[in-house]
Amino acid sequence: MVRRLGPVFPAILALAAALPAQRFEDRELYAPGGQKYERFGSAVALDGQWGAVGHERDADLGPESGSVWVFGVDPTATGVWQLTASDGRSGDRFGCSLAAAGGVLVAGAWSADAPQVDSGAAYVFRWDPLAGAWNEEAKLDPAASVRGDRTGEAVAVSAEVVVVGAPGNDYSGAGAGLAYAWRWDPLAGSWVYEGWLWPGAGALDPDDSFGSAVAVSGDVAAIGAFGDDDLGSAAGAVWVFRFVPGFNYWSLETKLTAGGGAAGDLFGWSLALDGDTLAVGAPGANGRTGEVFVFRYDPVNRIWNQEAVLVDPAGAADDQFGRSVALSGDLLAAGAPGADEGGQDHGTALWFERAPATGQWLEQGRVLDSSPKLSEQQGERIALLGDALLVAAPNDRDQALGAGSAALVRHLRMRLFPQPSPPVAGQPLVVDLVGAEPLSPAWLAYSLDGPGSYGVPQLGVALNLATPRQAGPMLVTDPVGNASWLFTVPAAMAGRQAWAQALQRGGKSERISVVIQ
Repeated sequence: MVRRLGPVFPAILALAAALPAQRFEDRELYAPGGQKYERFGSAVALDGQWGAVGHERDADLGPESGSVWVFGVDPTATGVWQLTASDGRSGDRFGCSLAAAGGVLVAGAWSADAPQVDSGAAYVFRWDPLAGAWNEEAKLDPAASVRGDRTGEAVAVSAEVVVVGAPGNDYSGAGAGLAYAWRWDPLAGSWVYEGWLWPGAGALDPDDSFGSAVAVSGDVAAIGAFGDDDLGSAAGAVWVFRFVPGFNYWSLETKLTAGGGAAGDLFGWSLALDGDTLAVGAPGANGRTGEVFVFRYDPVNRIWNQEAVLVDPAGAADDQFGRSVALSGDLLAAGAPGADEGGQDHGTALWFERAPATGQWLEQGRVLDSSPKLSEQQGERIALLGDALLVAAPNDRDQALGAGSAALVRHLRMRLFPQPSPPVAGQPLVVDLVGAEPLSPAWLAYSLDGPGSYGVPQLGVALNLATPRQAGPMLVTDPVGNASWLFTVPAAMAGRQAWAQALQRGGKSERISVVIQ
């Protein structure tokens, strides 16, 4: 349970209301000439120096034909590219889904004509560094696709593998769903179809929507089916497959469901997979407050274990936390497009980081918009690579109502360093904060009661401390995001353990613990 802020931090209470809304976006992205209801931000992807944003209702090739915009997202990358399908037409919804890795970009078009009218497809583009251009390389369209399959509604890419979901496929029943895999053959210079990813006869039921979310990392793929009914209507499930080299097929490894899952959870609505870690969004859980489940693969016992259930400490009904998820190493991000973050349904995204020592996932802050508006649905789609997070707001109205936008945000890895360590009773102590938001207010909190959870809604964070107290004054960080507090440790503190954490508007440091000598 998260406790709300009481009179513990009077300085924060007094100052937070007077603080201007800080701009945590490094860069705002818009479609050039964005129009009403075009929903720029229908999908997002990150790959190295590039960020891609889907624009599925763009009308350049006809109403709702769709396009994808690619932007340079670091100082070494410049330029803007608009990508469209070579055979695009009205209603294709090209750009409804995106995935990128290793200079390869995959864009879904769930209503493209391939091979039948409105059966759907995915398009593969590859970056040519010599020409400085993105070239269409392949159109992935299973021969058995028929109208209504929605092939391409979800796509994923990793190294030389592309996985494409077709949640409307009727092979196992109306709307039961299916997924497909292709592998790049460098000798042939083409994408070779590998076959279905299918859990087998009797595993799926009508309206399961298997393939509505897909993820792949190396030779492991995860396929979501938010309509699965094993734990109740639309409780949801995820199937994990592993490629078998030599035999060249995808073998079903396991079916995952939420611990404590219930009807309407929509477990499997979103997926992210990085190595042996799988994140699964369940935006319908707890009255659509939402949850994210994290699983870790145990290679010794060859099983996937549920290691965490993540929630928004400030979550409320209809926030839909977990509607989007993304993973990059020990960082995880989750979108909550229904959160009332500065306005009803404006939306947000939250950071989590896995603590190296304990393996525990700790909430590290949230994305705050500098100019929030109603119903923008920030966090509907997200992409994460390293410390860069691309957050879509497809209903953003900065250009026009529902024109859409995306924001590039950098994760601040705030750290505390006490000197000396451990502190000595009766002696001076310096606590250094590094990696914080530059030129911004920062506070230091401590507790003698251990870990806990203590909400600070004025700053949009929840401290991981029990009954925290403010230590020292509020400081303003320097131009590189550092600050230092100087104390004299009371002599009576010898032998006591203390916990500390720094916080800013929208962010906090890792929690540290010391035993005073």
